[in-house]
Amino acid sequence: MSQPTRGMTALIAMNAAALGFLAWVELSPDSFAQTRPRGTYVATAVHQKGSDTDLVWIVNETTQELVAIRWNDATRAVEGFGYRNLGTDAADLSRPRSN
Repeated sequence: MSQPTRGMTALIAMNAAALGFLAWVELSPDSFAQTRPRGTYVATAVHQKGSDTDLVWIVNETTQELVAIRWNDATRAVEGFGYRNLGTDAADLSRPRSN
């Protein structure tokens, strides 16, 4: 029997590395994706004072979240302008205030 060539040794090493990686992936703990409930959305355009750019407010009624976006003519792209969690805001309003 002859000695393995350099190419054969490299191929065996790569197969061993691939087998080790596959074993690591297979034996690692599972990960779970975050799921969100299907949303019901409402959108409205709003004029921003002191600006030529209008905003679009998008409300997800299911998660009670609001995002504001606008169009940037310079970059020709939609930009995020703001975010609010309306459920958290409503809970803050119902809390008694101390003076």
